[in-house]
Amino acid sequence: MLLRIVAVAAFATVALAKDQKSFSLFNVVTFKNTDCVSTSTSNNGARNGTCYTSEECSEKGGQAEGGCAMGFGTCCVFAYSDCAKEVSENCTYIRNANYPSATTASGTCAYKIKKCQDEVCSLRLDFETFNILAGTNSLDAAVAAAPLSNCRDTFVVSGLSNGGNYPTICGLNTGQHMFIDIGKGTSNGATLTFSYSADAGSRTFEIKVTQYTCGSPNAPPSGCLQWFTGTEGRLTTFNFAGDLHHLPGQRYNSCIRQEAGFCCVKYQVCSDVTNPMTLFNNVADPTMAIPIVDSGCSIDFLEIEGSDITCGGNNLHQRYCGEKLGVPAGGMLNSEICDCTAPFMVRIVTDTTDAAEAGTMSKARGLCLDYVQEPCGINLQ
Repeated sequence: MLLRIVAVAAFATVALAKDQKSFSLFNVVTFKNTDCVSTSTSNNGARNGTCYTSEECSEKGGQAEGGCAMGFGTCCVFAYSDCAKEVSENCTYIRNANYPSATTASGTCAYKIKKCQDEVCSLRLDFETFNILAGTNSLDAAVAAAPLSNCRDTFVVSGLSNGGNYPTICGLNTGQHMFIDIGKGTSNGATLTFSYSADAGSRTFEIKVTQYTCGSPNAPPSGCLQWFTGTEGRLTTFNFAGDLHHLPGQRYNSCIRQEAGFCCVKYQVCSDVTNPMTLFNNVADPTMAIPIVDSGCSIDFLEIEGSDITCGGNNLHQRYCGEKLGVPAGGMLNSEICDCTAPFMVRIVTDTTDAAEAGTMSKARGLCLDYVQEPCGINLQ
């Protein structure tokens, strides 16, 4: 980080011989361009900024929102609503036109993300607000039960020199996040593109883009689209909050950091939502009443390698699908699933069409999982 220098004048009186002379002393104050918490707020609390001098903040096109560095710096927030903008500041917010109001325009809006420094290797995209049109119904439509055939609006990550392939998403995804690997090349970056269909509807988004240096402990291992930390949490498929239909063509990994002193992770479907697990399977069971595992799951499924209904169990499974989480022997009830084979990873896979699902499941909403890590050295059975 660069050090910013501010000269602060202090006046003193010094006696030289018999004469009294006054002169100025300059105290040099330095501070780093670190993250800061601004006075600007969103639905998710205070926005983050970067600590600059007020002059630098203005020159870089930021907005002064509070102080930092013991009052010698300005918490500078970078937020842009103009398409085709090149973003090169860390912790930048990209928004739809007219934000916080929704936009109704069709067409394409793309932001090019450039490295703020050569050592950057990954981006984190936090969807502070994300509500664009999903499939056959818009999110603000009165009827929300029809199946999702495709995304009418889309959000796509592209322009990656390492050829990374990230899922296309749409719908309601406020609170979700993605990690993007952009590689070590100094000129590497990414393009974030929103494409709006001609269908009438409102679209609103604000995405915080944070850049991480290579080897940062805040970034996940390679191959993880999402990275969850802490001993407990919740993960959902994209557009689960829209309560429509899961998105097609999804293939990504949600990874959980193994915390110190913990050796296993227990998963269970979320108990406070409707249809917490609805993933189509290829078994001749139209009622979906009994949990389906492994070879019975080849269309839509979640994958937790080396897992079982007990921690440290020997009857290990890899895939789960249907409307119940568990194993067939467990009957019609949901069960906890335990994974003691780090690194901890949940893989989500859906096919590119849901035509066969429409008449089979009441609603193929997707997946909501709560997880909790279990300490090492205890009886986990």
